[in-house]
Amino acid sequence: MSVVMPEDLAALVAELPPVEVSLTAMRSRLARLPEVLESLHAQSLRPRRIILAISEDPFALDEGITLAHLPRRILAMAEAGWLDILFTANTGPYRKLVPWLQRNGRKERLVATADDDTIYPLGWLEALVRTYARQRCVVAHRCRAMTVKNGQFVPYREWPNLRLSEAAFGPVKPSARPLLTLPTGVRGVLYHSGFFEDAALLARLASLAPLQDDLAFKAMMLCRGIGTVLASRDGLEEMDWQFDTPKQPPDGLFRHNRTANDEAWARILAMLESEGRWRLADHLSEQGSSLR
Repeated sequence: MSVVMPEDLAALVAELPPVEVSLTAMRSRLARLPEVLESLHAQSLRPRRIILAISEDPFALDEGITLAHLPRRILAMAEAGWLDILFTANTGPYRKLVPWLQRNGRKERLVATADDDTIYPLGWLEALVRTYARQRCVVAHRCRAMTVKNGQFVPYREWPNLRLSEAAFGPVKPSARPLLTLPTGVRGVLYHSGFFEDAALLARLASLAPLQDDLAFKAMMLCRGIGTVLASRDGLEEMDWQFDTPKQPPDGLFRHNRTANDEAWARILAMLESEGRWRLADHLSEQGSSLR
């Protein structure tokens, strides 16, 4: 069923760069992937194209995907012209965005990252883009407040969901709160291609956080002074906001990230501070500074 774009949305999109969606996939999740892709294609704001970056090589829990593994429904989407299947090196979670950046980094584009096991509601992309048009920064449907206490970040597991705890940043300057908002990829994040101009820096950050792509991307935004905001759902039907994502068992990559995030973030912060790229101390309020 085709979706008719409202006139105001069509006018807004005409003033923005082309909007695309990029995701990766694991072989163990291929059964659900056709539904995921169809939900992305059926958005009220239809993306210019959808890029699926996959690899034949194994990585951690991912066994790798060959052309023969892809369901016929996915191949038909590529034949229809709205899905690009890109085989690339297996860099784990970075395949969600980095292969897209390598192809589009010099072009003016907007890209929304997606997961391979989530059915996206009708207004998902529209909410991201409408919010970006107002704020011109990173936009996400789910964020954590990067909480500060006694002049330093508390452990990652204590960074709360921003929508549930909007005053959880701690003693930082109000102007720093967008900088200390971490977008989490599980429900999608919208970026401008120009946010990642320094490909060499991104590669270095990825080497410090090989499984924590959200943290490496966040560090890039800190260096650029680019904040993050939650996507606004104003004016969109509330019934659209059911994200159908199966619960994952508390093991594997999820479990590893919960225990390794703090180590990766410490490595990233040490690099940023030693090179004078970004310092938390510069963003603390007087109260926060006095606690150091």
